[in-house]
Amino acid sequence: MPRQLSQEERRKVGFNMPFAKAVECFRRNALSRKDYDPATMAVFGSVMSRALLEMLQAVEREFGERGQEVAAAALVGVGRKIAEVMLQGVEFPPDMTDVERASAFFTWINEVLYASVEEPLIDDEDSCSFHIQWCPLQDIYSPIDCRIQRYLVEGELQAAAEIMGGFQIAFDYGMPSGHPTCHFSIQRKKPDDDNAWDDYTRSINRKGLEKSRQG
Repeated sequence: MPRQLSQEERRKVGFNMPFAKAVECFRRNALSRKDYDPATMAVFGSVMSRALLEMLQAVEREFGERGQEVAAAALVGVGRKIAEVMLQGVEFPPDMTDVERASAFFTWINEVLYASVEEPLIDDEDSCSFHIQWCPLQDIYSPIDCRIQRYLVEGELQAAAEIMGGFQIAFDYGMPSGHPTCHFSIQRKKPDDDNAWDDYTRSINRKGLEKSRQG
């Protein structure tokens, strides 16, 4: 029977806040002010996200596949570093299963790193899933543009695999394609499994190069 981790179960993990100093400064110096509109952070995030996407596309147009590889590797590296900070010194409760750890990890990523509204589920002892009900980029990114987050998540998965074990994550459908939510499925990775994540990334990379060349 599918279930959700309770708030109490999530709090027991205690992931570290990335960019903790900047976050505390934001709370103290901006959110405490009556003349500051927190919604402007959505504008700032949209500007930076759009700038990053168009920079990637410009590099792809100018340098082709090699340019894409360099840019994607930089994003993977950022994702890995952030997840390493997030996981440093974290001790999971001893009674928490691997799939519960994975679900808690993805919830933290979705709700903190990507500032999204998430509905997570533990589907069974080897799999979990989640719906993204709202994403800050859902109205400014097309389906192919969401590869920016894909590169970051790849690095986050690399860091997490060393602590939680290997899991296979699959993108099922998304809001930029007209669905009401974005849905992802996560399953324990078996030794003989194909790497569906990498296969899909290669397909996305080819489409990204084609789109960038079209201008």
